[in-house]
Amino acid sequence: MAKKKQQQPWMVQFNGTSKPVLVAPFDGCQSTHVVDMAALQGKLCLGLDGDWSLMLDELTNECSLVSLANTSPSVIYLPPLPEDTTPPPSYLRFGCALSNQTPPDCTILLDFVGEKSFLYCRPGDAEWSRLPVEFDDWDKFAGPITPGHHGKVYATTMASLVAVDASGPTPAVERTDLRRPPPCPVHAGYTCYPVPCPDGELFLVRCCYFGWLEELVDVKLFRWNQEGNAWETVESIGDQTFFVGRFSFVVPSAAEAGTQPNRVHVLQGVRGKYGIYTVSLDDMAIRLTIVDGFERDEDDGEEEVFWALPSSFGLEASGATDAHGVPVEVMQRRTEHCCKEEEKRVATMSIVPYAEDRQWSDLQTDLLELLVTKISFIDFLHLKAACKQWNSIMSPIQDAKVSPLLMTTRPGRAKDLLEVFDPLSKKKYNISVSIPASDLKSQGSQLLHFTKNGWVIMSRGGDHIFFLVNPFKNYPDGGDVIALPPLNIIDLKALSFSTMPGSPDFVVLALAASQDSQVVTIQTWRIGDEDWKEEFLGDDDVPFLMASHSPVFLDGVFYFLDINGRLGVVDPNEDEMGWNVLEKPDQPIRGSDEVHTVQERDYSYLVEWKRELVAILRESGDNGSIRAFKLDRPRMVWTELEGMEDAAVFWDKSNALIAMLPPGEDLCNKVYLPNYNETDDGGRTQAFYCLKERQYYPSVNAKEPMNAIWFEPKLEDVHMVRA
Repeated sequence: MAKKKQQQPWMVQFNGTSKPVLVAPFDGCQSTHVVDMAALQGKLCLGLDGDWSLMLDELTNECSLVSLANTSPSVIYLPPLPEDTTPPPSYLRFGCALSNQTPPDCTILLDFVGEKSFLYCRPGDAEWSRLPVEFDDWDKFAGPITPGHHGKVYATTMASLVAVDASGPTPAVERTDLRRPPPCPVHAGYTCYPVPCPDGELFLVRCCYFGWLEELVDVKLFRWNQEGNAWETVESIGDQTFFVGRFSFVVPSAAEAGTQPNRVHVLQGVRGKYGIYTVSLDDMAIRLTIVDGFERDEDDGEEEVFWALPSSFGLEASGATDAHGVPVEVMQRRTEHCCKEEEKRVATMSIVPYAEDRQWSDLQTDLLELLVTKISFIDFLHLKAACKQWNSIMSPIQDAKVSPLLMTTRPGRAKDLLEVFDPLSKKKYNISVSIPASDLKSQGSQLLHFTKNGWVIMSRGGDHIFFLVNPFKNYPDGGDVIALPPLNIIDLKALSFSTMPGSPDFVVLALAASQDSQVVTIQTWRIGDEDWKEEFLGDDDVPFLMASHSPVFLDGVFYFLDINGRLGVVDPNEDEMGWNVLEKPDQPIRGSDEVHTVQERDYSYLVEWKRELVAILRESGDNGSIRAFKLDRPRMVWTELEGMEDAAVFWDKSNALIAMLPPGEDLCNKVYLPNYNETDDGGRTQAFYCLKERQYYPSVNAKEPMNAIWFEPKLEDVHMVRA
């Protein structure tokens, strides 16, 4: 039998009528298809698996399997759901799984979030049966159920994965001890999607979210190590493409299917619509694409949009593009162009311009002095490192151009490298740092948490070991690294430090808070301490909903911001630290009509600028407005800033900073983001928000590194290792 050609998936929305809507998202949503199937009229879709959809008549509780792969649908009637089973809203429902794609010879399993047993049946059964699972008392189903191969089915719980063998007439629980990887130290909210592959490997995709609208901010991949009986971090899936959401599956050969390899596509509801978050594992960047053509009613909580194989609905595959409508051929041309340019660059570097053997040192240093004010400070460092003659340049490094740099980590490298992008020179650089290795298989790449005074707090992704790193000290031989004790803290909200390491008042502070912020945990560490000092603080009399931000150290104390603009204060020098919520400011920072009472909806950051406190607020979502407020300290009220004529804001998912920029550069009155758009020549256009025009440029749905932070180097500390 000829091998069936793989195809790019579509998306399908079951809307309770006989006409589900299908959209091909990978051709720019230009292909929309509506099928008319009477068997779907008045039915609710409980789940989709391959060619088959499990439909429920909410009036009678009757169930059926419906396949739309042929011109006329195939319908297999199933027993009604038990009377004591009421399907919960879609956000508590994760669907069904079939033991194989050959009904009626199959077993159907169904799970609901919060339950402790499966429902299952086979076509022809008189009723559904329950398959109980032996959980810990506090554990229960908490996520997707996914079909594997050879009759295997996997379901996620709050603590682990449950593996079921459904290949026989009666399914059996094989194991419940596939414990989840260590939680992310930064993001408390996440969903895990099991992704079984045709070759038998089992992957887990962990999607981390921020805020009430659940904006996807981080994705990590793990593979089950059968010998080690544990999850290990995966940094590449090669030629495969993963599609996760309501119905998850794998395209094992992207080359055959026309998908982009080494990508993960996550389907979910986004701000009243539906969207695809595409994660490139090549550069650990994420991009959101809103998919038009679907209706979404947030009031009834129904989210019935699924990935769908084109063959399941008799459709042709859409053109080979990425998730943003960019044809694969265009992406290949861009890649080939970049490769050719790199080859030209390397070839040019090897050309000897004159017959005689000229040396770099032959170029007079007084001519080089004229270049210093025209180049970035990193290029200045490279200039001085070229040879001993150039190292004698007398111009101070402060004469070179400097602005905050966008710092990202790059997994899968033989050594620890940080990639920095300079918005002034529009160039990328690699900086080596010497971070001690971890023994954990699931350690992951480094995470960037907070920067100040040329230092950055970093951690390994899985072992909760944190480091203070100054990448430009001892440049380029690995920087200056200070290892901190293991930090075991739940619901981590923020990390910060006071002043320069080595200063008398230097202290590192970590903060965690419960969702209602009734319990605030603060841990501090000073150089020489063997462990963190922990304090449990709280103020039951004053509501304070802690924002996920880095506190500001000013006038000897740390200031904290809550999501409505109140300020909390901690003095780290007290023998017993106290948690003090200031009486003022007491007015809602966004106005009385926008008071947040339960969970973060926006990004709320506190920044010091010219020894004043400034709050930077950004609505969640790629097109959310950005506002800046300055604290009027004599009156203790927030006043909105219309703009910043002499500075720019640099914002990322971890913190924000304000910086003055070199004269002559048109960079002020803007908020620079980590997002960027790639150009055809391999360059990038950095995204920003204009405070004056209240508008994003060049695009709100630009590509964004998942682990990125704006870093402001302290030139006084830059020290090069002499050759």
